[in-house]
Amino acid sequence: MDVDVKSMSQYRRLKAQGAIIECCFCERETLKVRKHHVTPIVKGGQKGEVVKCCRTCSEQVHMLFTESELRDMTFDELLNHPKMQKYIEWIKNRSGEFSVKMSNHVKGKRRR
Repeated sequence: MDVDVKSMSQYRRLKAQGAIIECCFCERETLKVRKHHVTPIVKGGQKGEVVKCCRTCSEQVHMLFTESELRDMTFDELLNHPKMQKYIEWIKNRSGEFSVKMSNHVKGKRRR
């Protein structure tokens, strides 16, 4: 139980209500669910696939890949990409949320 709750009974109640989800990337449980568009909205993903993930993973995706790169990826391609796999291996055994740092690859391609 990585989720910040006061008791096991509170955890069970929140889990039963669907308030606690497992992140589709790192598989950690979280109360702070993000709905992540696999294809970015600005690249036509308004009606595309949406997955539930934790804040940290959602931000990490955008720190590792440009929106143009994400536009051309399926969820499975994103999940199995070597950059994501390296990140997932690192974070999956940690608890809590983290601040993520933009990769130099993405930093050089973002508009200023």
